[in-house]
Amino acid sequence: MSRCLSRSREVTRWLLKQAIRFLPADQRDRYYLEWLANIEQLEQEGLPTLGEGIQILHAGARIGSRRRAQLAGARTKQRARRLGPGWVGVLTGMGSFFIALSALLLADAAAPGMAQIGLAAIGSLILGIVAGNQARPARPDDS
Repeated sequence: MSRCLSRSREVTRWLLKQAIRFLPADQRDRYYLEWLANIEQLEQEGLPTLGEGIQILHAGARIGSRRRAQLAGARTKQRARRLGPGWVGVLTGMGSFFIALSALLLADAAAPGMAQIGLAAIGSLILGIVAGNQARPARPDDS
């Protein structure tokens, strides 16, 4: 029985080490100590720890995934700022035009008419102008 418990402890600690690998380096120590304290508390109470190890592995993957998504979003915003307002407007307009065009193609079995394409182009142009103006940095008042 004790051999089985020691094996369970080994597997749980291995799962903890794997979970830590998913996390950003600056947060690993904090989560490691917190999760290790949870495992040690269960061991002191004589409760099985393998289920806790699996939950920790899942939590580590989930937290790491969220952190990577946050970093990717921040990088995308930085790149958009560097593009300049003109390019933001052009790319937004083009993207919305192709989305509208694909919706028109999927909605009708026949090819869209010139009026529908014209409306999609005008809407995309307006959306691009608005996006470009919103991307422009604010100017201080001259008063």
